[in-house]
Amino acid sequence: MKQDFTRDYTTECFRYYANVKAGKAKPITDAECADLAAASDTLAELAHSGKRYIADAIRAVYMVDPHKPLHTKAIALRVRRFAITEGHADASTVYRWLQEGRKLCAKKRKLRTK
Repeated sequence: MKQDFTRDYTTECFRYYANVKAGKAKPITDAECADLAAASDTLAELAHSGKRYIADAIRAVYMVDPHKPLHTKAIALRVRRFAITEGHADASTVYRWLQEGRKLCAKKRKLRTK
């Protein structure tokens, strides 16, 4: 099975951003500062471009308990919960929103994507 490292990297960018916002981490390296800037710019652009629902999905799925390790199926459970309670969409739509947010973050972080 082929792994998508860009997906994993941008997911961790959002989780790290949430950790810093919560005061649980402090950026030390230039790469960490670039990750924070990419995540922040992504959320801001989504909010200002009328796609706040994508930013809300990112917050609900990736930014919950960012200081704790992700357990198996944690993201799937959060996606389903968001889809039912807040997203008013099905889970596959929420996954597409998350993918759009990750791609935008990767672009802002200047990562190579497919």
